Amino acid sequence: MALTHYVLQSLMGTLIFYGYGLGLMSQVSVTIAASLAIPMFGFQLLVSHWWLKHFRYGPFEWVWRSLTYLRWQPMGRHAAASAVEPVKVRVTH
Repeated sequence: MALTHYVLQSLMGTLIFYGYGLGLMSQVSVTIAASLAIPMFGFQLLVSHWWLKHFRYGPFEWVWRSLTYLRWQPMGRHAAASAVEPVKVRVTH
């Protein structure tokens, strides 16, 4: 979930502080900025905990992995386990 968190934190931060969003860059103190960042981080922790219970990868990690392997990767936890083919063992005497 590292890539997903990085992208979402960047997006939320720029929407709050840059001019194309709320434009609060020079209008808030460091204390207020930190008090905005801590709940956002806590929210991301809760959402990622829920997400990883149901899915194997974060959304951006899934896209990155699918592009790397040039095929859709299994997203769900159970789908990933069933996508692995069983090993065929040949016993000779």
